[in-house]
Amino acid sequence: MESNTTTWSKVRFDEICKIISDRVDDPKKAGTDYYVGLEHLDSEEPEIRRHGTPDDVNATKLRFKAGQILFGKRRFYQRKLAVANREGICSAHMMVLEAIEGNIIKDFLPLLMQTEEFYERAMMISEGSLSPTIKWKNLAKQEFWIPSLKEQEKLLKIIKNLDETISKTQNLMEQYLIFKNSTVERLLTKGIGHTKFKKVKWLFGKEIEIPEKWQIKKIESISKKLLGGGTPSTSLSDYWDGNIPWTKGATLTTHYIVKGERFISKLGLENSSASLIPANNILVSSRVSIGNVSINKIDIAINQDVTGIIPDMALCNEEFLYWNLLSGIHTLVLFSRGTTIQGFTRKDLADHKIILPPLDEQKKIVSILSEIDENVNKLIVYISSLKMMKKSILSEKLTPKKTEVEILV
Repeated sequence: MESNTTTWSKVRFDEICKIISDRVDDPKKAGTDYYVGLEHLDSEEPEIRRHGTPDDVNATKLRFKAGQILFGKRRFYQRKLAVANREGICSAHMMVLEAIEGNIIKDFLPLLMQTEEFYERAMMISEGSLSPTIKWKNLAKQEFWIPSLKEQEKLLKIIKNLDETISKTQNLMEQYLIFKNSTVERLLTKGIGHTKFKKVKWLFGKEIEIPEKWQIKKIESISKKLLGGGTPSTSLSDYWDGNIPWTKGATLTTHYIVKGERFISKLGLENSSASLIPANNILVSSRVSIGNVSINKIDIAINQDVTGIIPDMALCNEEFLYWNLLSGIHTLVLFSRGTTIQGFTRKDLADHKIILPPLDEQKKIVSILSEIDENVNKLIVYISSLKMMKKSILSEKLTPKKTEVEILV
């Protein structure tokens, strides 16, 4: 380790970190009920918020202890790195790492590993094209500048406060999402302030109670049109790069669609089965990425994996239909069919039933759900801003100034 009277030191990674290779050949005999795979870690999230059990997996795994770092060495660019808060076993596609105290503060090591510089180095030493992986022998000899132990302590206090705020906000959002889901279910079946109910036959022959003036309706009976889509020939350049937004089912992941995945020309629209859906209607992914639902805020053409629903606004508010489909689309997905590609047909969607209140109550329900959704989005934005602040602080505080580096070298 190189150092002098300044606050920075240049270190090899294996001077501040060691790898733990405690193999477990049979996960079910590991003596733990706690398994962490790459699928349980979130990008740029140092807290483990989900886990599985050894019964979920086979083959060799790695044992870890509380306080050790789990680093996703496979597809490392996903930035999956977390600190364990208890003992368990993890995927062999991870490294189990531990700080060498005395050279670095234990809790400071994961901060160093969350910096842009660390991932830039990882990119340089990764091997493989389809699933790039990091090897310990290559990571071990990488050199990093780190501040003094005293400076590490100062930075840790700042980051700890930020992490606590992020964690509390995430927990609040999770509770709010539970409240949101229960509220959606209650409002779509019981409405607002009703005292008189009637029994009706519902899905799978189940009998439920709904407000007395509500009705069971098929999608086709409250819609003006259901439109399919298509893809213009990709071999004809005149069909593409026009001014008509065009989208696929995989993009329908947000409440509102405000842009297309690509653009097609008028010629492409006219010479394909693609339909142009006017703004403020419903788009449903009926094949690939099956079950996605969105409202298009622009006129947009759709491909063959999407069905456009044009609601009859005298009968059904488009926002109410969106919430209803979002809540009940799983029943259509459950009975999707196909050999190579699973899906449901436009007729299946037309026959799909919803519980329909009078139009004025639909709008009241939408107003409540929109407010809840807005609050969730505010929490998401707040968490994102906190994470950006953390990244900015790490970048600033873990990059020595040019004059300091000149002194050291």
